[in-house]
Amino acid sequence: MMPQNYNQAHALIEQADKLFRRAALAWERCNNNASVPGAYANGMKQCDKLRSQAEALLAPLGIECDYPGLYPSFKVNGYDEHSTQNAVSSALGNFTELKKK
Repeated sequence: MMPQNYNQAHALIEQADKLFRRAALAWERCNNNASVPGAYANGMKQCDKLRSQAEALLAPLGIECDYPGLYPSFKVNGYDEHSTQNAVSSALGNFTELKKK
């Protein structure tokens, strides 16, 4: 769904960032507990699931995610962005025109 105002755009950014943070924590847990049987596979599965959920929120805006590390970078309209807010702002055109209501 395309955000129609500042509040919707802000909520989208917060939700995606929350999912990216949870995915990073899942990755850290599985990596730190790799010697525990099944912990690594389960943690990576959870990390991938959370990343996919966040990516699905941003995909309608034409935002593609890449993971050069624990947190994503974004490709929007042919440009690289390094925060969710900048990616959403770029995808929406002029984020500053979305007035808070």
